[in-house]
Amino acid sequence: MQGYSTSMSRPKITLVGAGSTVFAKNIIGDVLSFPELADCVVSLYDIDEERLATSKIVARKLASSVNAPATIEATIDRRRARDSRQHRLGTRAIDRVCARAGPR
Repeated sequence: MQGYSTSMSRPKITLVGAGSTVFAKNIIGDVLSFPELADCVVSLYDIDEERLATSKIVARKLASSVNAPATIEATIDRRRARDSRQHRLGTRAIDRVCARAGPR
């Protein structure tokens, strides 16, 4: 990558809404497909700790499968996720609400 030197810190990408595992997997796969970003730090953030844990496992397996030396971290702390980030990507899940006509 032009302008990227070893004296610079590794690129950090924060994925907000990373509990959407399939979407997160697709974005991380795209990011890690670029040799310039293969050694980046991917910071996953979500408010749902259980879904976030699943996304972290998937992201680490993905990085390993493409031999990317990326660091994968996950947090439910918004400030920690945003701390010193260089790039931030946001995702949102739309809650599935069942609408029923009339009383149950």
